[in-house]
Amino acid sequence: MDLQRLRSLNYQHLLYFFVVAREGSLVAASRALNVTQPTLSAQIGKLEKHLGEPLFRRVGRGLELTPFGELALDWASRFFRATDELLEGLEQGSEPEGRRYTVGIVDSFPKLLSYRILAPLLEGDQRIVLECHENKQSDLLAELALNRIDLVLSSRGVSPGERVRAYNHLLGESPVGVFGRPGLARELEGNFPDSLEGARWILPTRGTSMRSRLEEWFDRRKAHPQIVGEMDDAALVKAFASFGAGVFAAPLVESEEVCRQYGVEFLGPLDTRPERFYLITGARRLHDPLTSSLAEQARHLFRPYEPA
Repeated sequence: MDLQRLRSLNYQHLLYFFVVAREGSLVAASRALNVTQPTLSAQIGKLEKHLGEPLFRRVGRGLELTPFGELALDWASRFFRATDELLEGLEQGSEPEGRRYTVGIVDSFPKLLSYRILAPLLEGDQRIVLECHENKQSDLLAELALNRIDLVLSSRGVSPGERVRAYNHLLGESPVGVFGRPGLARELEGNFPDSLEGARWILPTRGTSMRSRLEEWFDRRKAHPQIVGEMDDAALVKAFASFGAGVFAAPLVESEEVCRQYGVEFLGPLDTRPERFYLITGARRLHDPLTSSLAEQARHLFRPYEPA
């Protein structure tokens, strides 16, 4: 441990930088810290001088992190996260936990598949504390940009039009099938999929990848579904359908778990585009060994469903 280098780093300068980066502007950060904007600007200038690199560049009236600033924010996030854990541990008198790994799961992402993808983090003696947060993709990508989470699981990759520096890692894809409560399934299984005409459906909300695939399928077949529910959460769709509210669509890669957990039956496959699944990272996790290993193991889940 280089004590001289540690003594030369001003904790308050680092805190000011971290809050400005998190809030996105000097105005918001000055309110959060209850200090003046000139004070903030001066302190960050001292930190930049100490580190020898600019941390921000001005874009219009706002501030944007430089590549060096993004790297500094990554390390500062880890530092302050560890500081929080240190204070909580001392207050509670508890022993240090393992490495905390924070994952954002898009609300429309299949929850049973989430477990299968993340299960390796809970196995063995890695001493990893897995922390999961569910939200809309736009909100999770904002958290990813601020280094508050390590990765995002989504059925939709980051598009070039989204103003966030993130990287798509395609895990695989799966055909889509229709499921329903046993009694309802028996009514509809004959002459499938024509039997779905006029059927009661529980659908994911608009804007999700699954909803787009289903709407394309309905349009192509000139079908008239009776939509009885639209829900953000993929698990909520399955829960309502498990009580007989209607049929729903799900990726076949999770069909066994869906049937077992929700007591539904598989009616048949749909000739739609396959559902794709992505692991999305920021720059700091692009070459992280643990994340790379997680992605590689997850790809094995989709091997039976890889396109020919």
